[in-house]
Amino acid sequence: MKLAVKIALYNACMRLVLVGACGVFWPAPLIPTWYVAVTVFLSVMVVADLGYTNFLLRPLRILIRRKLRLIQDPGQFDFVPLKTSTTDLRQLDKRINNLMSQLDIRFACEKAFTAYASHELLTPIAVLRNRFDNIIADEETPDHIASRLVDSQQTLQRLSRIVQMLLCLARIENHQYLKNETVSIRAVLMEVLHALDDRIAMKEITLGLDEGPDIVSISANHSLLYTMLLNLIGNAVRYNPDQGQVTIGWGRFGNRPTLTISDSGPGMTPEQIAMLTQYGRPVKATGNGIGLQVIQTISRFHRIGISIELPAKGGTIITLKFTDTQ
Repeated sequence: MKLAVKIALYNACMRLVLVGACGVFWPAPLIPTWYVAVTVFLSVMVVADLGYTNFLLRPLRILIRRKLRLIQDPGQFDFVPLKTSTTDLRQLDKRINNLMSQLDIRFACEKAFTAYASHELLTPIAVLRNRFDNIIADEETPDHIASRLVDSQQTLQRLSRIVQMLLCLARIENHQYLKNETVSIRAVLMEVLHALDDRIAMKEITLGLDEGPDIVSISANHSLLYTMLLNLIGNAVRYNPDQGQVTIGWGRFGNRPTLTISDSGPGMTPEQIAMLTQYGRPVKATGNGIGLQVIQTISRFHRIGISIELPAKGGTIITLKFTDTQ
């Protein structure tokens, strides 16, 4: 039965009851007892009206709570049909299930294509880099040709980095990474700083590392956390001016331990902040945009909150708020 029909029948019944009650009470003398009786009767009608409306809309609340809640992947949608006798709600549930089923298929195809294309692109890139190395190492290669090949190698390296980021995103979205490790964030941080030593020294950047209690993340993935911190600190170094400053500190946000990375660079644009903090934000086809998407995806995968501040004096302060820690 349709929802409108149910409500109309209920209202008709309540009106009949109200007319019958008026016929009973109207001839009676106006004494305080009847006033009390009428008040109680009207109160019961209001409660009954609210109760019946609540009963009719209960399947809709279940639909919202169970199916229309915030989900991170169409594959997590609950396709179990809604149990209700209301035709409108059954049709709504069916349409939502069909829509999410189509989205799930399209999303799975897109993820599979991204993973396949990224994987296939790595092989020719590696072949080209190997050929360029051989040509550059050949003594008969003129210097001006060798210099151009070196520039081409740098372009290939950037392309390889972008492809690897796309492949990382596809693997995370396809749930190909496990979170079965207990990871020391301080240990990962030291690995990242060691990998960036040359770049930090080349730009003469002052690195400040505050003392603080270590963050031990349980149910984590070491390689993904390394990639996230490498991208974050790498961006802080890359976009910092020469002789700039990068400061890394520890703290707490409520009951959550935090890691803060601040730099003296030009700061982030509102679009870059949205890429880093909003799930599903469209990403430009650039290394920086994809790098921010990788950071956002890994943080969401580990349930790490990200907040960004832009101080008036310049620079950027990024705070990572960890969960599942000991």
